[in-house]
Amino acid sequence: MKIAVVGSHFVGKTTLCKNLYSRLTKKGLKVAVLEEVVRKCPFPVNEMATVKAQNWILDNQVRGEHELENKGNYDIIITDRGTIDNFAYWRRAAEKANLPPEKIIEKQDEVFRHAKSYDLIFFLSIFDSKIKSDNFRSTDDGWRKEMHERVEKVLDRFSYDHDTPIIRLKGNEKEILDQALKWVEQLLQQKKDEFKKEDKKEEDGGVEIQEI
Repeated sequence: MKIAVVGSHFVGKTTLCKNLYSRLTKKGLKVAVLEEVVRKCPFPVNEMATVKAQNWILDNQVRGEHELENKGNYDIIITDRGTIDNFAYWRRAAEKANLPPEKIIEKQDEVFRHAKSYDLIFFLSIFDSKIKSDNFRSTDDGWRKEMHERVEKVLDRFSYDHDTPIIRLKGNEKEILDQALKWVEQLLQQKKDEFKKEDKKEEDGGVEIQEI
């Protein structure tokens, strides 16, 4: 299972990733967290990010996810950001650079094809709190709100043609964690039931027997 935790900056994504990791590993599950790749970007980010910078971020997001998936020994992979919200930042940079609309649609289609690999998408809302400087991300609250709206528009567009659950999480740290855990546990049970059904089908010679 792969879960993307998405949203604007300073909305609690990293906190939720860490809390999910802690609670799920205590249940005996093998969990991996892909940290936010933007912090390793060699190019300017935040409001001054270029298409080149955002391409680097998207490419390394996909690469990092594939590396964890190829290890094949995790029950759950959690990503601190995903391609879906990183695309919102890419689109802003692309519009600023006056890229042709067809190029933006082409990149959107590429990102959406990858985003189908997420089993769950948690979208965190902005909370009423002044942004604290971490000497990396922008402290401009206006830009945080702008990116929240841009991420939301991308998610809405993705949901038109894809059935990946997009869960909007609100509340304090505990409430958000409890909501997220409920969805994760529900999906884990669903997958477990599907595996049992497939095993039963194989035992019956590949024929699904329906009870009357």
